[in-house]
Amino acid sequence: MKNRVIYWIIAILIILNLLSIGSLWYIKFGTNQIQNLPPGQNPGNRVMNFLSDELNFSEEQKDKFEQLRREHSAGVNRIMNDIHNLKMEMFDQIRYDNDARAVEIAEKIALKQKEFEVISYMHFKGIRNICTEKQKSKYDLLLKDLLRIAAPPQDMAPGQPPPPGQPPPPGQPPPPGQPLPPGQPPPRY
Repeated sequence: MKNRVIYWIIAILIILNLLSIGSLWYIKFGTNQIQNLPPGQNPGNRVMNFLSDELNFSEEQKDKFEQLRREHSAGVNRIMNDIHNLKMEMFDQIRYDNDARAVEIAEKIALKQKEFEVISYMHFKGIRNICTEKQKSKYDLLLKDLLRIAAPPQDMAPGQPPPPGQPPPPGQPPPPGQPLPPGQPPPRY
């Protein structure tokens, strides 16, 4: 029973970490529009410029957004350092065979992960609050895309085309205009 709880806690933490990393990865690499900004800018500036351009931010909005970005970055960095230190402590428990302490630390990590999620939520809400009514609808769409891209992959439903650049599952035809991957026999109808 105790081992089952530990496995569940670890699985949940891994999933939360993957979601966090996915969010950060998207912010840095997620869209071609962000990647195609001038080189030499740090990712925060690149995202800020992308959103500023897409939403047509005024200079006042840009200043507020930069302040929100700095506050978010400081909070996230602190939490990520705390999580890293807690994970190091948790995995040290392997040497001591102290499962109970590992579970306690995992619960602390979960609380830090919750704090990370709340800070991120408040950051994105803060950005929306500096938008005009016209900008909010476009921001909502951009945010929805961000969350969709950062989501963990879902199994494809039968007949659903694969994501762009991905081969179709065996036995399914490729989307129109795409050749079959090498070595894959044509589907039987």
